[in-house]
Formats: sequence, C-alpha cells, structure tokens
Amino acid sequence: MSLRLEKRIFLKRANIFLPSSKSIANRLLIINALLNNIEAIENMPTSKDTQDLIAALQSDSYDIHVGDGGTTFRFVLAYFFITNQEKIIEATTSLKSRPHKTLFETLEKLGAKIEFLNKAYQLPIKICKRDQLEIQISELEVDIDKSNQFLTALLLISPSFNKEFKFFWKGNFVSKSYIDMTLYLMSQHGIKISKKPNSITIHPSFYQRKSFKVEADWSSAAFFYALAAIQESPIEWVLIDLFKSGLQGDERIADIMIEFGIESKETDQGVLIRNGNKFKDTIEIDFNNCPDLFPPIAICAAMKKVNLIGLQVQHLHHKESDRLSELKGFLEQHGSSVKILETMDGEMVTVDNSNFQVAENINVFSQNDHRLAMSYSLLSYRSIVTIDDETVVKKSFPDFWKVFDSISC
Repeated sequence: MSLRLEKRIFLKRANIFLPSSKSIANRLLIINALLNNIEAIENMPTSKDTQDLIAALQSDSYDIHVGDGGTTFRFVLAYFFITNQEKIIEATTSLKSRPHKTLFETLEKLGAKIEFLNKAYQLPIKICKRDQLEIQISELEVDIDKSNQFLTALLLISPSFNKEFKFFWKGNFVSKSYIDMTLYLMSQHGIKISKKPNSITIHPSFYQRKSFKVEADWSSAAFFYALAAIQESPIEWVLIDLFKSGLQGDERIADIMIEFGIESKETDQGVLIRNGNKFKDTIEIDFNNCPDLFPPIAICAAMKKVNLIGLQVQHLHHKESDRLSELKGFLEQHGSSVKILETMDGEMVTVDNSNFQVAENINVFSQNDHRLAMSYSLLSYRSIVTIDDETVVKKSFPDFWKVFDSISC
C-alpha cells in the first residue's frame, strides 16, 4: 500500500517515542530460549523481525517461515541445530537473495546435516536431526566478510557445546559493535569469555537466568537526528528513554550529527536534540561499524547540500536491498554526483550534493527496505512524497508513520 506524505512543517518542541532495540532483543531471545525463559525480557519490541523470531522459537510446527529478517533466519538456524530439531525453513524472496552460505558451511563443520530443497546453500532448507550430538571440533574459523551475524549466531549457541571453544575469523570485520553487544549480553548471563584481536574463546560455563530490559533503539533515533538537521527553524526534540549505554554501535549518530549542526544533551527523559549550529561543507564518515546509519545520513547530506565521503560502505550491498546502489541511483537522478571507488579496505563513496534538488512532487521506491522508506520520509520537508509501500517499516519501527505525523503540523 502506497503512502502519500504531504509537504509539512515540524513542531518546534516535541517528544519522540522510539521502539526498543531489536538487535538487543533478538540476541536475548536466543539466550533465553536456551534457558526456556523468554518471559524474562522486558520492553520487547513489536518489530516484525523480533515477532517472527519469537514465533519461530515457540512454534511446534515442522515448517517454519522466518519472513525477511536476516538476523531471524541466521539465529533460528543456529538454534535449531544446537537443540537438535528437525525443521523445514522457508523465507521471503528478498531474504533468499541475501548471503547465507558461510553460516551453512560453518554449521556443517560443527556437524549439522542440512538438505537444500531448491539450490545448494540457498533457502528453503531442511535442518535435520543429528546422530552425533557431541561437537567434535574445538575451534572454528568464520568468514565475516559479508555479515557479522554468522559469527553472532554461532557465539550465542556456543555455551551449549559444553567445552572450551575458540572462534577465529577472516574478512573485514563489519559492524564490530554488534559482536561486542553479543559478548556483553552473553557475559551478563553468566558466560566466561576471553577476547583477543583475532579470536574469541568461550570457556565452559552456562547461561544463567536474568531479567533484562531492552533499551530504546539508536538506529531508529538516527532518522529523527537527520530530520532535525534539515530543519531551517530552531527545534528542540526529546527522544524519550534514549540513553547512551555504549551497547549499541549506532549511538555514534550523536557524534556524527555534531558535524551536521546538531547538539545532543542527555536529560532525565532521554536525549534532547537541538539544531542551528554550524555544519561542515564536506563530511567524511567511516560506516564500517554503523552501516545502518548510511541511508538517513545520505538523504540528510543531500538535502543540506553537504558533500559526503563514506568509507567502508561495501556491506551496504547485502542488506534488505542493495542500499548503496539504490541510494546512488536516487541521488544521481536528482542532481548529485556519486562515485563508488575500490580501496584497500573495501569500497568508498564520494557524493557531491551541490546540485541536488527534488521536485514539488516525487515518487520513491522502498525496494522492500525499511531503512530506505524511513530515510525517504525526510524529503517531505520540501516535497510531496509518495512512497510505494508504507508497510515495510514494520520490520523495525511499526509506529514510524504515527510518530512521524505526531511531530508535524
């Protein structure tokens, strides 16, 4: 269902209510499923990814559909392996096109029996029961070049190996902050961990029951930071119950937005953001540990006619859509000059936004990508925007359009 966003003025003062972090919640769900203690998680997000994960973990069905969540599928597959359940797992077309081969291969090294029901190393699959339950190896190298979720899924189930186990990795470590989040949550639930620059060792230990409240989501906050930065009139918005804990890598948006003229201040209610400070003509950002921030920052930079240099953006090709290519096409269509260059560390993008301009009426396409849809909403500050599918935001922020409307007039 398409959505028409009228050109709008935003409130000078507003309280903004964010969803809780699905990244934290999804990790806690696997930990607590292994403890048979899902009820211990407070402030559970209503995002579709998390609800799909809950449904899969609690289902008695032989056939499991994981929706379009990469995290949901990868975590569920590892969980069914370690709990020795036989399941057929299906997913949406968009998820089938995303990379999973590394996880299949590493699980097979651990002893998994996987049948590929269509094409090799692609969904749908059948995860079979194992005759040999004991994990025969004590160390494993994981290729994390396309996604850290492969390593995260294995780390979460590794205490059930019942032995000391060492993980190595190869590839460029994308979104290292999410691995740090995983290790923190595991340690908070009783797991003993040793970490070195190129390895992680899980020592014999068991998950322990613990109540945990999921904090507000910084990835969702990024869209309102970007929206605040493009406002020409002064605003003061409070992002309710958002606090800096160091657990979420996308907290970095607060520091990045200083360069776009946004001031952040922690209050008892949450983070207060103000606009109006000076901003730079050209801003350089390394997105290796915060790739989800690229879409709102890219649109924000274009609307402010700020030139953008994005480092280590290669992982944006492997999200719900090829975000890098999609945004490149959109920006070029509206006057920006975009170049993607190969570097020793991967890809970098340079964007000259000096000629960026959108028409009074504009149609945009989400490509079934929640972060693209929410980023394109920023355009309604200057244009009437029609987004092809309003429902995609359910993946991470089901109330986004309601919250977006609540701060405008």
